[in-house]
Amino acid sequence: MNFCAGWGGSTVAAAALNLEAFYGIEINIELKEPYDNMIAYLKTKSTCNIEMHFCDATEFDYTTIIYDTVFCSPPYYFIEKYENALCYDSKKQMDQQFYKPLFLNSYNGLQVGGHYIINVCKEVYENVLKELIGPAKEIFPLKKSKRQNNYTEMVYVWEKY
Repeated sequence: MNFCAGWGGSTVAAAALNLEAFYGIEINIELKEPYDNMIAYLKTKSTCNIEMHFCDATEFDYTTIIYDTVFCSPPYYFIEKYENALCYDSKKQMDQQFYKPLFLNSYNGLQVGGHYIINVCKEVYENVLKELIGPAKEIFPLKKSKRQNNYTEMVYVWEKY
């Protein structure tokens, strides 16, 4: 499950791996038609059951789907801008109104024994994730091109007990 599905990389990966199911949540309704076309194509290549939900991930009812893995790279404070997403006045406001409900609700819906894998900057991890669900079981750097933004990206992994 990816609660900030974006342009579809995780959707394609799920299909390529022929996972049983993939659930994506995306706030940018402008991506619905491209997603419909992509999913139709992927169904000719994979048996993965792909479901996309176009809505605000902070308000999504995570009890309506069954998932054992979350793999997501949500927007980093003010570095990334998403179509149709709310604008926040401060990092603190974004922590309270975006990150906290997003992480808490998606983690609570995760099956016991499942993995919660989030790619965010250290600041989001320290300010929100660590407080909400505890220290990550594993932390490793995400390798990226040197041409990209000059901030360190980490991948944080939890197992739900």
